Amino acid sequence: MKNPFMYINDQRGFILPYVLFITALLIITITASIRLYHNELIITESQAEQVKVETLFQMAHSQFTDNLPNKNNPADNPVMYHFPYGNVKIEYIRMDTETYHLYVTITTNKQTIVSLTHRFTVDE
Repeated sequence: MKNPFMYINDQRGFILPYVLFITALLIITITASIRLYHNELIITESQAEQVKVETLFQMAHSQFTDNLPNKNNPADNPVMYHFPYGNVKIEYIRMDTETYHLYVTITTNKQTIVSLTHRFTVDE
């Protein structure tokens, strides 16, 4: 009687190319998934750092506007603020009686440094 699974035992290797192909696909898929996960971690960390920078800017801007009447003394320029997430340095130029031009340097706890300019008008 003829063996029905004779093609599996053939020396030419009927099943081996399929196994190798499926194994290669699995390895490629797993490697790509790990790389994507690693990239997502980096993106998430960058977004969290960006939120910290925006929070620091808003806190410093709010504190600067609250203390604005005390800023007539030129010796107070630049102004340094220390917050739990990092430090903010604000250098300002008074354009006219109601307009200020701010040069803000933000340094987070992870040593991310962001510099930006901001112009605002005081509402009295």
